[in-house]
Amino acid sequence: MTCEFRVIAFLTEDGRVFEQAEIEQRFSKTATEMGAAALIMLPPARKIAAPEGWSSFDTFRYCAAVLAAR
Repeated sequence: MTCEFRVIAFLTEDGRVFEQAEIEQRFSKTATEMGAAALIMLPPARKIAAPEGWSSFDTFRYCAAVLAAR
């Protein structure tokens, strides 16, 4: 048995590393509200590097693909 999925949305949000859990919770809530069958979180990508010694203030782009069954 195979299941086919299609991407119905692509979610993005910029934030710092200590905001990741909150961002992912928002992604999950949004996907649920859209009736998604699955949510794929992609690895965060560094968008803006903070000055040396302030790495906790680096800004990352968080992305997720929202999937629905065909």
